[in-house]
Amino acid sequence: MKQKCNLSFLIVLLILGSVTPCSVFAIIFPPLAGVRAINGDWQPIDTITTFSGGFSVDNNVFISSGYVTTGRPVNIAGEINVDQKHVGQPADIIVYANVTTLDDPFFQKTLMLGSGGTDILEWNNEPATLIAFIPQVRLSAIQPVQIYNDFLPAGKLQIYFGYLSGSALVNNGQSIDITVEPLSSPEGGDGIRSGSHDPVVDGTSIISNDDRRVINNSPSRLVAQRSLRWPIGTVLKVGFDFSDARFEYLPAVCYPNMLKAVCEEVVATEVIKMASGWSQYGNIYFRKTTWADADIRVRFRENNSYSHVGMEYKGILSKDQETMNLAFSFLQTSEEFKATVLHEFGHAIGLYHEHYNPTVPYTWNEQQMVTDFAQLGWSEQQVRDGIIDDLLKIKSENELFTTAFDPHSIMIYPILKRWVSSADLPDPERCPAATTTPDYCVAPTTELSALDQQGIARFYPKNGDCSMVYEPSHYRPDTTEWDGHQGSIAFNNPTSSIIRVTLYHPDTPDWSFGVWDILPGKNVRFYQGEQPVTVSMDWGIRVNDSPICILKTVSLWDSSYFQSSTARMPGM
Repeated sequence: MKQKCNLSFLIVLLILGSVTPCSVFAIIFPPLAGVRAINGDWQPIDTITTFSGGFSVDNNVFISSGYVTTGRPVNIAGEINVDQKHVGQPADIIVYANVTTLDDPFFQKTLMLGSGGTDILEWNNEPATLIAFIPQVRLSAIQPVQIYNDFLPAGKLQIYFGYLSGSALVNNGQSIDITVEPLSSPEGGDGIRSGSHDPVVDGTSIISNDDRRVINNSPSRLVAQRSLRWPIGTVLKVGFDFSDARFEYLPAVCYPNMLKAVCEEVVATEVIKMASGWSQYGNIYFRKTTWADADIRVRFRENNSYSHVGMEYKGILSKDQETMNLAFSFLQTSEEFKATVLHEFGHAIGLYHEHYNPTVPYTWNEQQMVTDFAQLGWSEQQVRDGIIDDLLKIKSENELFTTAFDPHSIMIYPILKRWVSSADLPDPERCPAATTTPDYCVAPTTELSALDQQGIARFYPKNGDCSMVYEPSHYRPDTTEWDGHQGSIAFNNPTSSIIRVTLYHPDTPDWSFGVWDILPGKNVRFYQGEQPVTVSMDWGIRVNDSPICILKTVSLWDSSYFQSSTARMPGM
């Protein structure tokens, strides 16, 4: 059977295209992890449906994530292994995509494709408003979906497909991710506006060198909301306002009689350092900046400690409002300081409390909570609004990035034994501290759990070995990663802005080797004087304020030179 699809993703990027026939082929697709299955009320439903799919260039194997150029046609397709209870049922095949531009990773729209791609509309994520890509097909046990087969414009796409049967919406959890960039043959250097090749001290070493950890592929148990996630690889700028800080609650990182201004600087530095614990495992980073330029704005009022979740405040808060508060009274021991910062910055990058998990196992003793907090002067309504409703505020699984419950997470509240039922206490999966502490079912923690580490690595996956610290030892000669490639380097800037590229030599990792400013729309080789710069795969590279990446992991080797680009760099 033939299906029609037009240049739908050109329209997705606001460029209207024409209709092109696309055929369905029997192909082996890579599996796509996870499934989102909900009803019309956004409640999760049980299903055993699975998905596979990806994209192919030049009739090569299909992959689920990667890079292509605008000059090469792309075939996007997939298969649905349909739940037996839906086989033979009439259903609409649906396709939608999250789209960002190469210029602005914060500009994202979710668009749905209808009528084989001839209708492109912005989608509000409500199942009832989703239009059919292919209407009313009888679902087969293995349902092929041919999505697209033509050239793509520059941009980043996250593609989802599935079916709408009655009120049941079922689609892939892991998206097909495609980064598309315009790429011409590298020029000799005409695209370089100016350059500095004198070594300079690099002052961005805000986390330890030991940030290459083995992350296994077991399911995540961290609770996060995809729609509130920052663009993967973002360097979040953090601003601080100490004007309301109560210095009588002296933070652990300051000492008595320390000058106020010095204490403020130390606190800001330590907050960035502690928050960067997340960066050891996930592709998300932090650096200090001014209040006006900040993505995360931190105040220090004695009004609890809290944070907005991910990007939820965008378009809501004004620039003079904080997105996070860290009360000094929460920072008075080194353990409290670390735990509070990790917890609140977990919220800031899109994570919820672990007890929001749809699989949370506890039976809560609400009356005991009311009694306990009454001793602190709280009314029952205050307890219910501030504590109980939060504990019971479980979100539906379709909204979240999670699979199971982790009582060791940095994102969980400490839980007293008397707040849960007697049936909860003997279970170490629910109450790991019940046999080791007199009071706690779940004790306070100061570290990311193993599953926090694995979860953030999947929520913010790294597309290369990148860090705010350049540490090339794992890629030097005589290591397993060394491939011997040495040659010149070309860098592609498909954006509409001048970008600054810095190179680092592995023999002097703390100093930059040289800096080049690349003009918009240019793909250029780097020169020193009249000669191309010769690099090896273990060199470091950064763009603007991005993390520093090992060149091998963010470039292609093209017989005699390394080809890198903004599209391969975190945060770009």
